[in-house]
Amino acid sequence: MHPLRYHEGQRQVQREANSEPAADMLAEWVGPVIRYAGLADVVVLATGGAGRTVTFTALSGQPPLVQASSIGGFIRLRFPAAIARHIAPGTLVGGMVLYPVEARRSRFAGVLTETDGSLVIDCAIAFTNCRKYIAPTRRAGEALIIGPASREPLSLNDPRIEPIMAGAITAFLGTLEPDGVPDASHRGGEPGFLDWSPGTRRLAWNEYFGDGMFKSIGNLRAAGRFALLVPDLATGDALEIQAAGTYQNLYASPQRRVHSLVQARERYPVQGHVEAVVESVALLSQFMHPRLMTDGLARLTCMSPVNEQNPS
Repeated sequence: MHPLRYHEGQRQVQREANSEPAADMLAEWVGPVIRYAGLADVVVLATGGAGRTVTFTALSGQPPLVQASSIGGFIRLRFPAAIARHIAPGTLVGGMVLYPVEARRSRFAGVLTETDGSLVIDCAIAFTNCRKYIAPTRRAGEALIIGPASREPLSLNDPRIEPIMAGAITAFLGTLEPDGVPDASHRGGEPGFLDWSPGTRRLAWNEYFGDGMFKSIGNLRAAGRFALLVPDLATGDALEIQAAGTYQNLYASPQRRVHSLVQARERYPVQGHVEAVVESVALLSQFMHPRLMTDGLARLTCMSPVNEQNPS
């Protein structure tokens, strides 16, 4: 794998936040991707489509869902053969491996290929994110689910949308790099962190203080569009939202930011704001196992000590 090369949309937001030094330090960061892939009981995959849309697929169940190894300087992820029913070999894929009960997550991207009689991704991109903002949930099932079972287009005033959006504590942002490589990144907050207004087709949320890379937000800035996956944790279904939007940075570090992890006085300090117009919504049935909140575990936030935020 090669170091991340930030495009102008990402660099633009890094300059606005005064975080270029932190982003440059993370450009060669990989971290425990292989270990996290072995732990993961949810894998979220993003692929690009016509009109620079992004669609989502998930694996859910008893780990390991993917087999991870190091091959010739690359991290190789080996997927169940059944994934081919959802994603054709030769497709560019971006994704995340997650173990939410311990707030573990890593990101990757590459081409899904048939190798040695199985489906693998030799990751062109692989790195590990911090542990902030992930709701500590456990899966309610063991069998492998590759979802969704179906996609149902919804009208924007469908009554099923509002309760899922209002109760959301987890979402995934799907974007495309200028060269078409998909990216999937986690978003999390308290219920209500997603502001949805069906009458005006408006979708908005605050971006919280992160690691300073602005990888997905830089994609959004460059392309002006994204997809948002909003799971209904109680049922395992999800909403897949296609939207056109903008990002406004609201905070710049008073000194050039060199550290990716910081402890703040607020749980969810605001870094910026996304405003969008929703173009379409689909209901993804049986997207993943339902997930239950884990008693006694608190969500890590920016108030957490840096050593707890750290993924290593």
